[in-house]
Amino acid sequence: MSIIHPLIINNREIISNVFFAPINPGGISDGIISNKYIDFFVQHSGNGIGICYVGNVALQKSWTSNKNTAVV
Repeated sequence: MSIIHPLIINNREIISNVFFAPINPGGISDGIISNKYIDFFVQHSGNGIGICYVGNVALQKSWTSNKNTAVV
């Protein structure tokens, strides 16, 4: 039996039960996400990952914890 199998959460199928933990790989300058940041998540995601959490993110600049916090 495979340890990777689909999950159903709120009627949505998640293709894998493997979750990528929240992480901030760097590449943030004054809240702006760089290509380095994006490339990290592109390289570390794929069909084997069910959910990929992005760490250290704020919804507005006044809510950031430090200069390396992404603002979305």
